[in-house]
Amino acid sequence: MVMPIFELHLGNGTKAQSEQSNIKPASIPVQLSILSLLETLFSDKACPQHVFQPFTVDLIENVFMPNLVWRVGGKASSLRKVTVASLYSLLRAGGATSRALCSVAPRLLPLLKSNLDDNDASTIQIVCLSLAMIFDNLPGMLGVEPVNHLYPDLIKCLDDSNDNVRFAAIKALKSFFIAASPCHFKGTVINYMSEQILIHMDDPNEKLQYACLDLLKAALKIDHGAVVKQVEVARVSHRSDFFCCELLQHASEVERLKDFA
Repeated sequence: MVMPIFELHLGNGTKAQSEQSNIKPASIPVQLSILSLLETLFSDKACPQHVFQPFTVDLIENVFMPNLVWRVGGKASSLRKVTVASLYSLLRAGGATSRALCSVAPRLLPLLKSNLDDNDASTIQIVCLSLAMIFDNLPGMLGVEPVNHLYPDLIKCLDDSNDNVRFAAIKALKSFFIAASPCHFKGTVINYMSEQILIHMDDPNEKLQYACLDLLKAALKIDHGAVVKQVEVARVSHRSDFFCCELLQHASEVERLKDFA
């Protein structure tokens, strides 16, 4: 009953709905209020989230996605931010099934990717955390095209001046590694990704260094030889070789366990 109302005021209400109701799409302040209400509803642990699952595809496609499109202006930026927050709350609460996310991913992922260039650090952070949950729900399902489309922008987030964004990006990248077949990362992709992650493993922030170490351990499962080669190159240029040595030791242990398997 309420979905047509949300669609009419927040997104792509159908032409028939608009003609029948004679109601114009709501102004941005009203849209912000409605989206904030949705976000509160998704975040409420007392609300059974499974009730949203039958409407998840319509909600994402007709309510969230139209408001994730980049538009100029501060109000439009606020609308994107609240939309991303609503999507994040829906995902975190388990209101979206893997089947629903698989259905909308081809259209949703490019829009989320475009928001990784937002000027607001908290928006980028929430986008990264949302992507992580989407990837977790799509193990091995991404094809080579979305992998090639997404990885440069995800890696670029590691360069952000905000550490919250960087840690969120690492979380998204770790989930990204399991969202596609290892063969889709082979070659240029894994070489570039491991090279860039290694740069940040030499960061002054020790917590970030450990997070990058953990991420590179996950990368070893994709292409062990390629990652080890990159680590050996980076080892001589890092301020300290501690983390490189830790990673190489872990790589050797992984190979040794394979021999016993």
